[in-house]
Amino acid sequence: MRAKSAKAKSPQGLRSVINATKKLWRQHHLTYDQAHYVAKEVRRALAIERTKIRKRVIARLAREEETRLIAHAYRMQGERGLFIKTLFQTGARVSEFVNIKVEDIFFEEQMILMTKAKGGKSRYVPILPELAQELRTHVGQRTVGYLFETNRATCYSSRRIQQIVKETATQAEITKHVYCGLT
Repeated sequence: MRAKSAKAKSPQGLRSVINATKKLWRQHHLTYDQAHYVAKEVRRALAIERTKIRKRVIARLAREEETRLIAHAYRMQGERGLFIKTLFQTGARVSEFVNIKVEDIFFEEQMILMTKAKGGKSRYVPILPELAQELRTHVGQRTVGYLFETNRATCYSSRRIQQIVKETATQAEITKHVYCGLT
């Protein structure tokens, strides 16, 4: 019995099982849902437990830590405070955040249009009145361009955004792993 078990688990043994299964499923013209059902019933008949995949839990910053991070960023030189506050309060992904343009902000409606959101879709994100006012002041008379630009008037890279957030968190003495999602 042990020899069969070892053979079935070898790459060649598994390949032969996969080929035999493919042949059966093609022979019976099974759809995806039917094949899924068959696999489930076979597991049940053989009393094979499906492995439990543990979803990764993200440790979020406590409100006090987020406040401390933003406050520390405001004490730093430049626009870092508003930068991090906007990133956190919009909940934007970094890939969305770097592409926010001045023309995507609707101050009266207190909304930001994320034009390059996940999946190539666009979405509106509400913003708090206080943030809208700060952004209005930050934008000034500009009507085009990126909301936050480098000194060369280009958008920040996603990697640079992550570095800025991580540096600021370290300086604010936040011990949790602080990062922002890329996509």
